[in-house]
Amino acid sequence: MTESNRGIVFLDRDGTLNVEVNRLCSPDRLELIPRAGEAVRRLNHAGFLAVLVTNQSIIARGECSEARLEEIHDRLKKLLAEEGASLDAIYYCPHHPDPDPDPDPESDAAIARFKIQCDCRKPGTGMIKRALADFSLVSSDAWMIGDTTVDLKTAQNAGIRSILVHTGYAGTDRRWTVQPDHEFSDLYEAVEFVISS
Repeated sequence: MTESNRGIVFLDRDGTLNVEVNRLCSPDRLELIPRAGEAVRRLNHAGFLAVLVTNQSIIARGECSEARLEEIHDRLKKLLAEEGASLDAIYYCPHHPDPDPDPDPESDAAIARFKIQCDCRKPGTGMIKRALADFSLVSSDAWMIGDTTVDLKTAQNAGIRSILVHTGYAGTDRRWTVQPDHEFSDLYEAVEFVISS
């Protein structure tokens, strides 16, 4: 970790940075949660890397293309930039091992490569490990902030500190029995805690 880099904060996307929209596949439907842009800007100014890690099984489901997902992330970057904030990297998992109980044979062939077991789909740690390697950091330099137990389990599996925010699902998904290290009302309050720690 360099003097100008105080660590890395992994951010979930839906329900943490932007308003939760089930299977978001339209850039026009993406809107930031209040104070989320300000929170990312605070991380930027405090010397933390702000890195997005998001499961996007809509690609494996054939509901959204990678090109469309890039448009969504371009809108996210634009909205953050309007608030003087930026993400240092975006990592996404397009996979899902069992994405569609009633597949369409035509689209199924085009997306077959995404219908796999992988280590990047949260709570797997592939995205976390890749980012830590890309930025030459270790798990003790890292935090994970998210709105679901999947995010908390990801942090636990990766050996990093976790924060649950009470936006989006606010931990009510109950997919994993896991407790956060800390809880805050929103991303801004979580970031203020990280910066002061």
